[in-house]
Amino acid sequence: MEDGELEIGDVIRYKCHPGFSLVGSEILTCRLGERLQMDAQPPTCQGSTANSPTLATLSGDLPAPFNLTTSGHQFLVRWSSDHGTNKKGFKLRYVALYCSTPDSPLHGSISSQSGGHVNSVVRWACDRGYRLIGNATATCRRTPPGYHAWDSPVPACQAVSCGVPKAPINGGVLTADYSVGTRVSYFCNDGFRLSSKELTSAICQPDGTWSNHNKIPRCSG
Repeated sequence: MEDGELEIGDVIRYKCHPGFSLVGSEILTCRLGERLQMDAQPPTCQGSTANSPTLATLSGDLPAPFNLTTSGHQFLVRWSSDHGTNKKGFKLRYVALYCSTPDSPLHGSISSQSGGHVNSVVRWACDRGYRLIGNATATCRRTPPGYHAWDSPVPACQAVSCGVPKAPINGGVLTADYSVGTRVSYFCNDGFRLSSKELTSAICQPDGTWSNHNKIPRCSG
């Protein structure tokens, strides 16, 4: 998928936050009908408020801020007015007390996550050939404003490079890439040749070193 556009056969997978149930199709596929369209309507995420207790019955002026904590993921408010107010209205802010699943880094993934509650831990890992830049783990914390957030941003995965290998005197190397798994071949200029005891190639290893440990072969004339 590029620039947010879907092609025939592309798939979208949906998931809900903890405490919500997915209603509808979890996976939708892009199909060709009269035009490009998904093969079903997007699903919804629903929580349950059945048999929920009343948290508070309030009347009159309240000090600000006034906080309530629910045990579920939905909050129903009913109010009425006797028209004897100053018509200033009120504001509500509802904060989910959990950490949602964080993103995976490009060229990496979430290797484990113990949940979304306080002190839960998420761990990231990079694909082979990439090194992790940043913190490999994050912990779910309660912030001063009251919401929950991971205490570390998603790390980056940087391609491992072995760097430009040294060329032999009176010779050179054949490669245009220095990433993990790349093989570099050594050659000698006209009138010179590599000794039969010398390594003629090397491979870039996951730790960022060449397999020949930068031992430069010799070109003999």
